[in-house]
Amino acid sequence: NILTGTVDRTAPRIVGTTSPADSLLSQGDEIAISFDEALDCETFLNGTNVSVKVLADDVHAEVELFKTVDFSYTCSGSGIVITINPAKLQAYDGRRWEVQVRSITDWLGNASDPIAPTWQFQVDYFKQSPSSVTLVGPEDWRINAATAEQTLHFAITDYDVFQASTSLSEIALQYKRDVDADWLTASTLTVAQLEARHRAQGVADEIPIDTLNWDASTVLDGSYTVRAVATGNTGRQSVSGPASGLIDRVAPALLGTPSPQDGVYDSQDDVAFTFTEAIDCEAGYQFNSSVLDYGATSAEELEPTQVVCLGDQVQFIFAEELLKDHFGGTVTIELALVTDLAGNGIEGTGTVTYSFIIGQLGEETSPVALLTPSADWQVNQAQPEVTFTLGGYDLYELHSTLDSLVLEYSAEHESEWHAIESMTQEALANHHVANRATESEEPTYAVTWMPGVADGNYEVRAVAYGAHGFPEYSGAIQGRIDQTSPWLLSMTPENGALQHSQTIALTFTEAIAEASLAGDALSLQEQVLVTPFGGGEPYFSYVKIPEEMYRVAYQGETVAFYFDDQFTVTYDGATLALGVDGITDQNGNVLEDAVTATFAVQNVTPTAQRLESLHLTGEQLEDGSIALTWNAYDALGTEGYTVERSANGQFFETVATLQEALGYQEAVRFEEVIFYRLRLQRNDGTEKYSRVAVIEDQGIALPLAVEVFPNPIEENILRFSWYSKGSEESVTLEVRDVRGVLVHKEELDLTTRGTQISVQLPEHLDPGMYLLNATQGVQSHSMKFFNP
Repeated sequence: NILTGTVDRTAPRIVGTTSPADSLLSQGDEIAISFDEALDCETFLNGTNVSVKVLADDVHAEVELFKTVDFSYTCSGSGIVITINPAKLQAYDGRRWEVQVRSITDWLGNASDPIAPTWQFQVDYFKQSPSSVTLVGPEDWRINAATAEQTLHFAITDYDVFQASTSLSEIALQYKRDVDADWLTASTLTVAQLEARHRAQGVADEIPIDTLNWDASTVLDGSYTVRAVATGNTGRQSVSGPASGLIDRVAPALLGTPSPQDGVYDSQDDVAFTFTEAIDCEAGYQFNSSVLDYGATSAEELEPTQVVCLGDQVQFIFAEELLKDHFGGTVTIELALVTDLAGNGIEGTGTVTYSFIIGQLGEETSPVALLTPSADWQVNQAQPEVTFTLGGYDLYELHSTLDSLVLEYSAEHESEWHAIESMTQEALANHHVANRATESEEPTYAVTWMPGVADGNYEVRAVAYGAHGFPEYSGAIQGRIDQTSPWLLSMTPENGALQHSQTIALTFTEAIAEASLAGDALSLQEQVLVTPFGGGEPYFSYVKIPEEMYRVAYQGETVAFYFDDQFTVTYDGATLALGVDGITDQNGNVLEDAVTATFAVQNVTPTAQRLESLHLTGEQLEDGSIALTWNAYDALGTEGYTVERSANGQFFETVATLQEALGYQEAVRFEEVIFYRLRLQRNDGTEKYSRVAVIEDQGIALPLAVEVFPNPIEENILRFSWYSKGSEESVTLEVRDVRGVLVHKEELDLTTRGTQISVQLPEHLDPGMYLLNATQGVQSHSMKFFNP
């Protein structure tokens, strides 16, 4: 006998380009996929093996499409064809789609490679993709103080002026300062203007080119990026490449005093001019340096060994051996023809001059440094003092001289410095000997300052004084003293009534720290009066307002609450309770007094505006269950309703998800009061909340009920809970086997109602079915459980 068979170990693979090849799904297009061998179409078509979805973007949520209703597919030979419902293509025109195919095999069961290929397509149903556009230039453009023409002209080309294959509504020139986030429009040409100007050039068959202008006379200085944006008929856009440039109309100026800032050159000091912005070092500059010896009447040229221009600084380097020959003399440097990156020259005469005295090189004053705090120290109510650690000084004058150290402070915008503490060299040496841990430990000295000065910004520095009277300065450390708590200055609306489109704004005496607004610092709740059934003092309960219905904005000293446009109709007649506690100013001082306020919500709107409400209501029925009802709201745009429940009005859990329902009923146990709210889910992915329905206990008796969990029990431990309402008697618990033999019995008092109870059953208990029976007065309830 001869047996025949087939050996096929090769997975079917996709061949060619899946159509549409341009990845644009347009009117009449189908998705056609071809493989390199015949497929098992019967098996493929018997399952749900194709998924199609519309991908989420910045505005819209993801949408899953359904087989048969939204799309269909066929399989024949080595090909699969997917057909999309034209209505869906139009509904989601302009969106990106994703198609995935699964469970593809050949006749011998070899799965495709890849197993689940995926494609993405852009829907362009009416072929309205926007035209491309190219921004030709100019590149690296600049405007400075000397530029007479403040309007820039940018050439554009490569756009579909006659809309032969793409759509075009207009082309805009947009600009953005590099430190900003938003693009602004400088000028725009409509397609009609572009076409007319192109025809007027008499070159209708050539590539179009035109000019967009930007009047930059009113914009701020800075580095800018410019682009061209073509908008199609559907509002979709394409963007050209960028062109960068600089607007700088401000001349560079000296930033502070050149180095050395104390006017005395000591060994290794920098000699540098620092400007308010970067210098164009490649453009060149001129300088002249000379020295006037002490007691001389005429200066002589003093040539630096090197001049370095880098960033915003020009630095002069002199040979110290040469400077020693001119001790006590005055060096003068003139620097001219300096320009910034935009070509602006130095303001004024165009020349800056600085002079300094050559110190006694080799016998310099000791250096000194502030080791701590590193920066941005602060003094507030919680931390009324700050400690500064001085170090880096030549305590035993091995390489320099040291008579004393002084710690000083100066207020912002003041030139005068005030002493905090002064230490002689002898006192510093005694302190070091008394406090050092090892012989080799570097000397340091800590000064704790409890300032008695006004709130404000301050600088602190250390000064070393040497034998020759020349001071040496540490770097200054900036900080702030603020020992005043913020307090509420004003609150709007002042009349205590919150109406449609109004904002609750709190203004404090100083800027608030944004980080302190997190957590429970701000609370917004509905105040509800609860009257206990059967007597008792009425009390207020507070129900959390969903955060989706408002947002909190912070700016400086103002904290504002902005509400959803449906808020007042949803909460009409409600009392809002606002609480602010624990927030701090920028320096950590806590709010002086907690803020509490109530607002009456009034649905006062313009007469032409009509608002809808879900109007959720609820009641406790005679059997103790809860019945909820609500109004229909935007029925065509509603996807479903989610019912949420809370025991305390603060934290809600989902109890049901419903379609097209206007009511819900459930049996639930609660004490005194229970809270419900409704979350409406719209087809566009947004959500809307109802006002919370507060349902008070009507004192309705509930029968005795027992629940075992888990069932079967584990490790011979019976875990259960019981509940009843209306009876104050204790509960008798019995556990019996199927023969009626008593295994366990105990009495449970009322404090165990609604709690989880655990009972350790005898270790010798046989596996099998058992009966748990609870009795309370004339009521009883039994439940079977299994011991594995």
